[in-house]
Amino acid sequence: MTISVLGLGLVVYNQFIHPVISRKESDRFIPVQTGDK
Repeated sequence: MTISVLGLGLVVYNQFIHPVISRKESDRFIPVQTGDK
C-alpha cells in the first residue's frame, strides 16, 4: 500500500506540481515573449 501511495503522489507531482514550479522558475529568469501566454 505504501508503494502505491508513493507512486500516486509521484504521478500527481509530475503532472501538476512540477509544471507550475518550472513555469514560475522560467518566468523569473526569462522575460515573457510577445505572443506567449
